Amino acid sequence: MDYYQASAQYAVTIGLPMKSGISGALLATVPNQGAIACYSPALDSIGNPVAGLAFIKTLSQNLQLSIFSSLDFLRFSQGLPLKYSLNHLNPVFSSFD
Repeated sequence: MDYYQASAQYAVTIGLPMKSGISGALLATVPNQGAIACYSPALDSIGNPVAGLAFIKTLSQNLQLSIFSSLDFLRFSQGLPLKYSLNHLNPVFSSFD
């Protein structure tokens, strides 16, 4: 599997727009909510951070952040906030509402 095939797979399984680099940095955006950044130096065969992808996937699934879930995709396409907010993760986020 090459990089572009992996990007499509991650887009569907994780459901968040993401960008990673060979430095081990990974940035995922939660539309209308914010961003999640992480760093893990171990890379897979195509240069993606292994632990970072696992972390973002677990977080996305547990908090139901995927833009492809039926209700959230509809809300996102209409420019509405997603069902779940990042505000409960860190009190700093609540100051931006």
